[in-house]
Amino acid sequence: MIKKGLPEDLLRNAFNLQFFNNKPVFIHRSHGWTMYLAYHAQQLGLLSKPCTLVMFDGHRDMSYLRHLKKRIIDCRNAGNPQPEMEFLSKEIVDSNNNTWIRIGMQLGVFGDAILFGGAHDRSRENGREIKLDNSSSISAEEIVFDNKLRHLVIYLDYLSSEISNQLRGEYHEEASHNLFWNLLGWNCDEYRFQFTQPTRDVLISIDLDYFTTIWKECIFPWPECVWEYEMSHGIGFYKSERLSSKDFFRNLVLNSQIIDIALEPRYCGGKTIEEYRDNCKLIFSKFNYYILSNKLNASKIDFNHEMRF
Repeated sequence: MIKKGLPEDLLRNAFNLQFFNNKPVFIHRSHGWTMYLAYHAQQLGLLSKPCTLVMFDGHRDMSYLRHLKKRIIDCRNAGNPQPEMEFLSKEIVDSNNNTWIRIGMQLGVFGDAILFGGAHDRSRENGREIKLDNSSSISAEEIVFDNKLRHLVIYLDYLSSEISNQLRGEYHEEASHNLFWNLLGWNCDEYRFQFTQPTRDVLISIDLDYFTTIWKECIFPWPECVWEYEMSHGIGFYKSERLSSKDFFRNLVLNSQIIDIALEPRYCGGKTIEEYRDNCKLIFSKFNYYILSNKLNASKIDFNHEMRF
C-alpha cells in the first residue's frame, strides 16, 4: 500500500523503505524531503493532517523561503496539488534543507512541533517566544501564518537532559507540561512511565547529525562513551522502575505512525566524500543498535552524500 501510493521515481531515488515492529521507516539522504513524505502519507491515510512533528536534529531547520511565500499560499489554497508539492520540496532540498518545517506548517502538513537537539543551530525566525504558563520553563515559540492558524514549536535539549528535566513526573500537574506531554503522547508520575494516545498522529523525524558533536568548525560522530551516557541516562522514582533515555527513545518510535531517518552524510563529520559516507554509516549503525535493536538492514542503504532525484 505504501509503495503503490508514493511516486515510483521518488521511491527509487530518494527513499529506502524498511520496517521496525511493523512501523514504516523511510530512510533518505536529505531532510528536506520529509515534508513531501508526510504529505504522501497523509494522502494515503497513514498519517493525520496535520500531524505532530517530533524531531531529533543537530539543527533547528526553522528558516523560510521568503521568495516563495505567494507560491506556498497558492499551493495551500489549491489543496496542495502533487506537482506543486514536489516543486516546493525540490526547492527546500536545493536551499540547504532547513526550511521544510515552517513551509510544512503553512501548507497544513504539520501542526505543532517538538524539536530535540539543535546544538549546532539555535536560531529562530519570525516566531514569537512565549511562555506556556506562568510557571513554565519550556522554551516555546508560536508561529502564526496568513491563515491565522497557530503553530506551537517546543525547543528541547538533548534527550539525556530532558528525561531528567521536562519529562520528569514532578511537572505533571503544570498546564504547560500537560499540553507538551499530550502532544508527545507521554505520561510520567512516581508510580509509572507510559506512552498514551497523543493529541494527533506523530511523525518522528531523525537527522543523524543529532548524534554528532562540534568543535569550532569540525564535526565528529559521538564516541562510544557519549552513546553509552546518552542512552543510559534516565529517570526513576522510589515507587517505580527506572526508565533510560534509550527506553524512552525506543518507545517514542513505537508510539509514532511513521519513522523518518535523514542520513545527511555531509553533516556527519569529515572533509571528503569517503569520510562523510563512513561517518554516516557509523552513526547509523550505532542508532540502529541502540534504538532499533539492529532491525534495519544497512546493506540496502546508499550512504553517499549526493542527493539525486
